[in-house]
Amino acid sequence: MSRKHNSSDTNYVTSRTYNNSDKTKVHAEKSLYITYLLWLVGGIFGVHHFYLGRDIQGFLWWCTLGGYFGFGWLRDIFHIQNYVADANKDRDYLDKFNHNLRSYKYPPFSTIRFTGMTVVAYLWSTVVSMAIPEEDIGGLPWKYLHFLLPIACALGVWSVGNIGHETGTIWWCLAAAYACYPVYWYVDESTACTVMVLASALAFDTLSKRWQTKPKPRKRFLRRCLTIGACALLYSSLWGSYLYFNAKITDGEGEEIPLNEAIHHFFKSPWWVDLLAVELPRDGVVS
Repeated sequence: MSRKHNSSDTNYVTSRTYNNSDKTKVHAEKSLYITYLLWLVGGIFGVHHFYLGRDIQGFLWWCTLGGYFGFGWLRDIFHIQNYVADANKDRDYLDKFNHNLRSYKYPPFSTIRFTGMTVVAYLWSTVVSMAIPEEDIGGLPWKYLHFLLPIACALGVWSVGNIGHETGTIWWCLAAAYACYPVYWYVDESTACTVMVLASALAFDTLSKRWQTKPKPRKRFLRRCLTIGACALLYSSLWGSYLYFNAKITDGEGEEIPLNEAIHHFFKSPWWVDLLAVELPRDGVVS
């Protein structure tokens, strides 16, 4: 987990041949116009990032509705040309990247990226916390699953930290998250989560972050779809668990009742039964 700098890494990208005049490319170039169109139509769900092969960023846009409710989506409009140039291994873009490699031993601090790490880590930690059933299910307590919160926190930090040409291992931010987990025993959950998230992000940025000098291997389309689909299913299931087990609504008398009970009572209500009786066919004739 040490951050040793290999001087040969700065020459790795330039040593590869990315000749834009080569007409025998295996992978078709990405279109700037299609990228702008996808940004406009489905950019809030990260469609343009998926098109460019930036799957991590695309998934983050999907689960945060455009990078924190559209902020990242709007910011992308100023960076799409660079994203496309990166996807196409444009010579001028790579020259600029190699200049950064020679100028900075490690990636410089980025306020936007650090903020993104804290926002996503806080969101994922909160979603996992909300998804854990508050009551015993099947006679078994589930509150011990709160011990998984540091993992959700570290995954959020690591995911944002591995976007683009920066990378790093998950171990430092995971260790920092677990080191701060006992704070939950002494302060409220919101404060404890904030401390854990900041410590994890600082650990990644200080101890783990480095340049991604080797081009990431291209994955098969089917494998990409399965990976993204599995992540989306897991994230959606967390929200589903929250809605089914923990979500509550306030009735007309001002009392809170579980959402699942409210839905169950709705489908058992006389109003719903009467509605079905009117709509369903009777003796082959619809009333």
